[in-house]
Amino acid sequence: MWMSKLLVAALCAQTSSAGWVYSGNTNAAEGDNAVVLGGDSNQASATNGLVGGGSANQVSEKATCAVIGGGGSNVNTGEYATVAAGRKNRAYSNYATVSGGYLNRASGRFAHVPGGSRNTAGGRYSMATGFNALALGDYSGALGFKADGSSPCLSRGDETLTICADTVDIQATLLIDGEELVTSRALAETNDDLRQEIAILKEDMLAMRKQLAQLMQ
Repeated sequence: MWMSKLLVAALCAQTSSAGWVYSGNTNAAEGDNAVVLGGDSNQASATNGLVGGGSANQVSEKATCAVIGGGGSNVNTGEYATVAAGRKNRAYSNYATVSGGYLNRASGRFAHVPGGSRNTAGGRYSMATGFNALALGDYSGALGFKADGSSPCLSRGDETLTICADTVDIQATLLIDGEELVTSRALAETNDDLRQEIAILKEDMLAMRKQLAQLMQ
């Protein structure tokens, strides 16, 4: 009888601490079914949380099924959220993703930061990338491609795309609501055609004047 009780107690103890640490130093897998594959000072506190490696990465207790792939000093607090790698990146909301880079934040639900530095995707389904880009509206995007980061590339409105750059070179045909946008290149080509037509008209007028002059003689 006492052996069976001891076995049940052992099984219960194993179930209540169901995380796995496979390698590395000072790693902890505290959540049920949580996993830390390796690295140093990593912590997976959420149920089904995963830290692949790196150093000082943390999947918080409430971040069910969240993942940190690697990198250093990354934090994931959103359910089903992902921080792939990089350093000091944060995924704060459910289903948010930071692919990499440095000091990036995905704080809106379903938000995404592909990479870069100091970017924040704060709206739902928003995206920010480059440098110092802030997408705060829902379904918005901010692309920060200016070297001067004294002011952020800010997209506040919903369903708004903001591009911050010294020059935007689009080598394609642009359509707005399905209609082709007349570009400066197209206008230049049209002007060249008009110049040729005007030159031909001048030649024709000159020839007509000569013919009139002959008739008047």
